[in-house]
Amino acid sequence: MAGINPYYRRKVRVQKLGFKELEGVLKNEGTVRVSYKDGSAFLWDTAQDFSSVAIPSGATGKGTRRYKAYIFDASGYVISGFCDIEDTNYAVGADVVVNGTFAADAVGADVVVNGTFATDSDWVMGTGWTIADGKAVKVAGEASNLTASAPVANIAQGGLYLVNVKVACTTPGTLVVKAGNTNVGSIVCAKAAEEANFSFFYTEPTGNVKPTICADQNFAGTVDDLQFKSSDWVMGTGWTIADGKAVKVAGEASNLTASAPVANIAQGGLYLVNVKVACTTPGTLVVKAGNTNVGSIVCAKAAEEANFSFFYTEPTGNVKPTIFADQNFAGTVDDLQFKQVTHQNPDVCIQLFAAQAGGAQNIEGTVSIVPTQFNANSALTYKIIPLF
Repeated sequence: MAGINPYYRRKVRVQKLGFKELEGVLKNEGTVRVSYKDGSAFLWDTAQDFSSVAIPSGATGKGTRRYKAYIFDASGYVISGFCDIEDTNYAVGADVVVNGTFAADAVGADVVVNGTFATDSDWVMGTGWTIADGKAVKVAGEASNLTASAPVANIAQGGLYLVNVKVACTTPGTLVVKAGNTNVGSIVCAKAAEEANFSFFYTEPTGNVKPTICADQNFAGTVDDLQFKSSDWVMGTGWTIADGKAVKVAGEASNLTASAPVANIAQGGLYLVNVKVACTTPGTLVVKAGNTNVGSIVCAKAAEEANFSFFYTEPTGNVKPTIFADQNFAGTVDDLQFKQVTHQNPDVCIQLFAAQAGGAQNIEGTVSIVPTQFNANSALTYKIIPLF
């Protein structure tokens, strides 16, 4: 009498035991990454040969995919898929970061008409305001506004703008820079001072508005070089963009953040993130995608520009690339890139499908049913189980 098929015994055992107790024919050997993005799901292990669980050449019918992968995060949450084609090539998509080269057009052209106050036209001057010698001049005595005579069509709804202005006061007081009804930023002159530069970021809620300077009754002084410029990046304290690089000075921890989410950073996708960094003062940078830490860079000493690369799986999608710098870091950042890794990988991977035969290159179910607790960027493990 023939003995019981050992794979039948395995099937019974699979039904009785939890995923983590499965014996498996392959398990993690090296660094493990996963993509669970619909259409490009795969499992990658830098030290594993998946050829034994790949689809045999010419296989047809039921059981085309003869193995199933269960992938566990560090907390034990699991996703799964049916193993398909092994691939040993490497391919990444195009960079999806907007202006990660920090080119000169990181900040667009100024859209304010006659913000240099070269003439006394283009502005409605409230009580106490005049324009003379290339500046807008205010005397104390009454609160009043200096308002553009026409709305600026290029201040668009939803746009992020960098607003710059130069102010000098001869009598202490307060100015408020506005765009229509939106307060862009406040400037408090506590004592008479020489001309100083002020910068603010704001997002325009309506569009087609008039830039305005509101002065309180105490303020006396001058305003010059009022600029509204669209921006690809929100620069926190100490950050500037110059000469094709993002530049940070030491003194305060702050972020450099993309002004808009990147739709092409998709939920479940595996991404290769590249960046160039040089520090003049030792400190720490953290590359982030939304709230997800992609990788940390510690500059222990002043150094020339160096390349850094990280892999991460995006948990939510449509996020803003961000560089966080601690208070000690001073230096430059350049060539920030986010590139999706396709089903092909640097070493070896196995494609994952939702069904045993046919279907799409997805994990079982859809991205929407991936456990919300599953952390694809934690220390991953996996087991591959035969289905025959």
